[in-house]
Parts: sequence; structure tokens; C-alpha cells
Amino acid sequence: LCDILLDSHVTLKAASNKSQLSEKGKNDLDEVRKKLLEALPGDDDVLTSGMVDKIVSFGPKRSGPNILINEVSGLNIGSAWNQLESRDKADKRTEHVSSLVNGFQLATLAGPICEEP
Repeated sequence: LCDILLDSHVTLKAASNKSQLSEKGKNDLDEVRKKLLEALPGDDDVLTSGMVDKIVSFGPKRSGPNILINEVSGLNIGSAWNQLESRDKADKRTEHVSSLVNGFQLATLAGPICEEP
């Protein structure tokens, strides 16, 4: 799993700005998603069932081997593969998603175990 993410560093970095992603970039991102789906156990595994589609962000720098997964029931915020154009404003939890993702990015970049060998 880590090897897939490390090998796909450039693609994931480019994907962090989806509005400017070329057709080749979109295809490369789809290939990364397919590789992750193949690397994880099937849908019969309770821990990993649907996990790839719940990935919100990679870190650090939106392209590293750390993964932030949305497991919050009823919270529809999109994923790393398809960003939602508009979030449900009635759900107050969506107001905090960008702060959580930014906190995840900071923790994976400069967290206490990130600097250790």
C-alpha cells in the first residue's frame, strides 16, 4: 500500500488541484485508485470495505503515504477521487472539514513521530 502511494507521489500531488488536472492526470489518478482497490482485501473484509472511496486526503503535502479516511456516518464530504462541488450546508459538521484536513496535513508533516527514524 505504501509503495503504491510513494510511487504515485507526482500524480497525487497534481490531483490536489483538480480544477487544473489534465486528461492524462485524471487517467493516472484513476490508475492509482484501481491499484489501491487491488491492494486491499475485498468487500467481505469489514475493516477495508469501501475504504478507498472514503479517502479524504493523503498527507503530508496532499501526496504522502498517510491517509485520512471519512468514517463518519452520514457525513457526505466527497473523497480524494471526486470532490463535491457543494456540501450540505444544513449539516454543520461540513464547516469543519477543511480545518480537519489542514490539521491532518500539519500532523503528518511535523507530528511527533514524523521526525523520528
